[in-house]
Amino acid sequence: MSQDCFRHITTLPWPDRSLDLSPIKHIWDHLGWQAGQPTSLVELETRLQQPVERDVSGYHTNLYDSMFARIASCIRARGSPTEF
Repeated sequence: MSQDCFRHITTLPWPDRSLDLSPIKHIWDHLGWQAGQPTSLVELETRLQQPVERDVSGYHTNLYDSMFARIASCIRARGSPTEF
């Protein structure tokens, strides 16, 4: 039934391996990298809270400021890999 609903929707061409331009995914990746490999749920929670509290203006600001360049790079590359 859901497939039938989508038959009348026009989609844009999109590369099979679309580049990730979602800032929130980059932030989650950064937090995961900083969290390392905790041995318990409590340790994971503690590690994830610490970077958020001290890194709000650092990594996140740089990521936000780089989004225009990331988008422009993706457009120039026409689906090929970019420097990001």
